[in-house]
Amino acid sequence: MITKKCAYCNKNFKIDPYAENTAKFCSYRCRAMKQSKFFDSEFQSKMGKRGGKKASEIERKKGINFFSRSFQKEMSKRMVKKYQSKKEGCFNPEVIKKRAMMGVEAHKKNGELFFNSDFQREMGARGIKALRKNKNIIFNKIFFDSAGECEFGMCIHYQIEKLKEGKNYQIKIDRFTYDFLINGLFIEYHPYNPLYSGEDINLNKYYKSRRALLDKTGYKEYPLLIVK
Repeated sequence: MITKKCAYCNKNFKIDPYAENTAKFCSYRCRAMKQSKFFDSEFQSKMGKRGGKKASEIERKKGINFFSRSFQKEMSKRMVKKYQSKKEGCFNPEVIKKRAMMGVEAHKKNGELFFNSDFQREMGARGIKALRKNKNIIFNKIFFDSAGECEFGMCIHYQIEKLKEGKNYQIKIDRFTYDFLINGLFIEYHPYNPLYSGEDINLNKYYKSRRALLDKTGYKEYPLLIVK
């Protein structure tokens, strides 16, 4: 008798020498189990893929299990908590810093967002408007930069023409905003502030820069008056 290992259950079994080349299984059961397609790994994989695909189609149509919005939302929350607690992915400080720098470089290269001159002007105008609101100096639903400017505007409003923001008050021309435009006359009240214009600004420089912009943008015939 010689000893062989079963091709299905891996148990050792004894056989006569003449059956050494033909005997592969220790029992009829092991032979049947091995030869049955149901227990074949390739067959199982193939059937599993078919069943999984069909089940996925049914679940997708019904919006259940993985395709349920509530399930996806819950899984997203769990993943976020996991990464957050372990400081992985987008919660890793190094990853955040690296991605932020990549974003900055991309926007800088493409001239987008903060590196876009139109965006900078828009944000600057919003900032100045927010500062005026914080001062809470209001007349005719218009926020003014100072009490003096408000009084100046009231005189115009009652004696010359009604004030309307964007029309004859705070008129935006290119990168600058002019305080008043009355009967073809641009008026700047308390014209410059080092906070906005830089420490080296003076009345002459301020006038020249504002005048140059008007000349360049089609307002050459419009006079400019600076009220200190």
